[in-house]
Amino acid sequence: MINYIKHKDIDRIKWDALIDRALNKNIYVYTWYLDLVCAGWDAMIEDDYVSVMPVTKGRKFFFNYVYQPMFTQQLGVFSDKVITQSLVDSFLKLLIKKFNYIELNLNYSNIYVYEGFTYKEMINYEIDLNKSFLEIKKGYKLDNRWQVKKSHLNNLSIEKTKEVLPTIVMFQKNKGHIYTNIKQKNYDTLQKLTSSLIQQNKAEVWHVIDEKGTVLVGAFFFIFQDRIVFSFSGRTEEARDKKAMYFLCDNVLEEYSGKNILFDFAGSNDPGVGNFYKSFGAEEKKYLRITRNNLPFYIKWLKR
Repeated sequence: MINYIKHKDIDRIKWDALIDRALNKNIYVYTWYLDLVCAGWDAMIEDDYVSVMPVTKGRKFFFNYVYQPMFTQQLGVFSDKVITQSLVDSFLKLLIKKFNYIELNLNYSNIYVYEGFTYKEMINYEIDLNKSFLEIKKGYKLDNRWQVKKSHLNNLSIEKTKEVLPTIVMFQKNKGHIYTNIKQKNYDTLQKLTSSLIQQNKAEVWHVIDEKGTVLVGAFFFIFQDRIVFSFSGRTEEARDKKAMYFLCDNVLEEYSGKNILFDFAGSNDPGVGNFYKSFGAEEKKYLRITRNNLPFYIKWLKR
């Protein structure tokens, strides 16, 4: 039986223990991570934590809704048993009873068609690093090899740091005017989240610097068991000319090559970004964004 559980009643030890065992586990669904990106999240839990689904909820216009928090790529149903369509359906039917508006990314193991929802295929990109760096580089596209080669001629170097804010500031200056949906509170959350993960040895901050010591690119990598996630990056205007992002990715792939780990680009449906990821030999992996809007007509109009 699946029950809806309020935040205060979630057994955090049992929840995290299940995620540790889950066949489809990811970093986004641990209690401590969810606390940072969606304070007060609720849960749906099958029996005694056999399967779980976080409910990342908000409230607007006097209506409760479910949304995908920033800096969480995939949520949905998690279990240490094989996840079937009927199991996910059971969770979603309970969710529908409680929320009129739902917009949520499910995870790789939840890819089915669900009645009552519209859905969109989302694309992630991954590289298996359990091979030599030479083998990994064989997967680079021809143009990528040329761009990487040029980047290594620009007197660039890698610096690792625990400083989080400079990367966020670079993003705000270079891309902030484009991504107007990212508010200051979201940047603050990202700073807290990354700093917390660094303290747990679950994140690294990499800088690409030029010969003058100027930081051209900053990037956050979240490291979780068998996966390193390219979570966020910022860059200066000069970074493009110096091919600094090519230099960054080439170096991180080299450092983690030969390890039983996946490099996760964290995905994008933007064709240009996707082509950049694929140029390093990354393979596509699909997951679903599901949406259900059963709000009153006047609220639907306001939402448009």
